[in-house]
Amino acid sequence: MSQQSNGRRKRSRRLQRAKRATTLNRFNPNREPPNEGVKLTPTVMLRVGYVNVHGLDNATWNSNLVAPDKLDLLFVAETWYVRYDKYKRAPDTIAYTPRPNIRARSRYTDDICLLGSQAARLHISGSPAVTPSTITCTLGGSTIAAVYMQPAMPDATLRAALEHVRTADVIMGDINV
Repeated sequence: MSQQSNGRRKRSRRLQRAKRATTLNRFNPNREPPNEGVKLTPTVMLRVGYVNVHGLDNATWNSNLVAPDKLDLLFVAETWYVRYDKYKRAPDTIAYTPRPNIRARSRYTDDICLLGSQAARLHISGSPAVTPSTITCTLGGSTIAAVYMQPAMPDATLRAALEHVRTADVIMGDINV
């Protein structure tokens, strides 16, 4: 075995032990921190959720879905684009799927809105990627995606939507197909 691969293996084991100790310290604050010279980046805790509101009305919107003691990021599905212009300009709105040109029956379909607290916005890298059925954002090194797949979605549309989220670390959603 070469010295170079042996050195890498030792550093890797050291890093694993340090990460494990850091995780244990979160649950046991009295435990001594590891002193092996491995530098870890601080972990940020964000509360992320997904909700299907079956039509976004004033009561739902005014319930402060994203607030300091509630959620940091919230994907809201089936808003049906009610008062679309008002909600897309609201301070908590980060991203919104595009409204279709035509309505299906009496309402628009296939919609997601991403709301976020000011704390969460500081951790989002770049602009979220938006398609008609998905919103994907990157927080630090992790990618979070939300999907809304409407009933009777054509196979080609479903495949295209899933392709957009295939590399995400976390996928939340409502899949009705």
